[in-house]
Amino acid sequence: MNEIINLRKRFMAGPIWSETNADKGYLSKELGRQGERTVNYTESMNKHLKIVTYLYAEWRNIVFVTGTDPAYIKQITEYNDEAEHDDAPDSLASCIVKQWYRQDEGKKIPSLYGGVFGA
Repeated sequence: MNEIINLRKRFMAGPIWSETNADKGYLSKELGRQGERTVNYTESMNKHLKIVTYLYAEWRNIVFVTGTDPAYIKQITEYNDEAEHDDAPDSLASCIVKQWYRQDEGKKIPSLYGGVFGA
């Protein structure tokens, strides 16, 4: 939890986005207790479809900061629809969708919300 907060502060990011599907909002509540602003969202898009539609389309525009966990990048670059581990490409695809696309229209536009995403 402290690592999430420290990274948000280090990168001077906005609110922390947290998917509430799996944890029913636990992460967001805990971050809120520590004074962090959070935005909750429920993911309804098929994970594989989201990854191949949005992550692949924006891959050439993605730059990882120095120090990004190599295992995170490996999980993304080795993703396929039968991958055992898909949290990294899923979270990155979610970032892309929330930052650049209006899901209701599918148009690429800057989002009004910036931030760090949590799972």
